[in-house]
Amino acid sequence: MLVVVFGLPGTGKTFLARELAHELGLVHINTDNTRRKILKRPGYTDKEKELVYDKMFEFVLDYLRRGKGVVVDGTFYREEFREKLRKIAREANTKPVFVELTAPEAVVRKRTIERKKRGSESDADFSVYGKIRQEFEPLKEPHLVIDSTAALLKQVERVRFHLQRLGK
Repeated sequence: MLVVVFGLPGTGKTFLARELAHELGLVHINTDNTRRKILKRPGYTDKEKELVYDKMFEFVLDYLRRGKGVVVDGTFYREEFREKLRKIAREANTKPVFVELTAPEAVVRKRTIERKKRGSESDADFSVYGKIRQEFEPLKEPHLVIDSTAALLKQVERVRFHLQRLGK
C-alpha cells in the first residue's frame, strides 16, 4: 500500500502522515527528513527539490519492493512528481492513494511561524508556502481532500474510511 499525503507547506502533512503510518503499521517517509539526510543547508532550489524527490522515490520503491506499506508526505506540487509515484506503485504492483491536505492561509502563516520557533524538521517558511502555491499543479483525478484544521483523529478516521472504500 502506498498512501501519498500531499499539499502546500504548513498544511499539516507530516502531522497526519506520522499518525497514519503509526495507526496502519506502515513506514513513514517524507521530504523534510530526506532533505536533511542529503543536504547540509537546503535552499529549496529546483535542483535541490528534484534531488530530494529522486532520493525519496528510491526509498519508497525499496520499501514497497520489500513488501512494506508506505505513507509518504511532501508537497508533490508538480504532476511529474505524482506521476513518478504512480510509476513506482505500478512497479510494486499497487496503486497510490492520494490524500490532499489543505488549510486556510492564516492557519498556515501561524503554523510556519510556530514551527520555526520550536525548531521543526521543516525549513519551509511562509515565503516557501507562497512560492509553492504559485507553482502548485492541482491533482485532477478523484482523491481525498482533508482540511487539516479538523482534529487529528477525525483526519485519520477519514483516511481509514477512504482506504476501506477503496478495498485497501
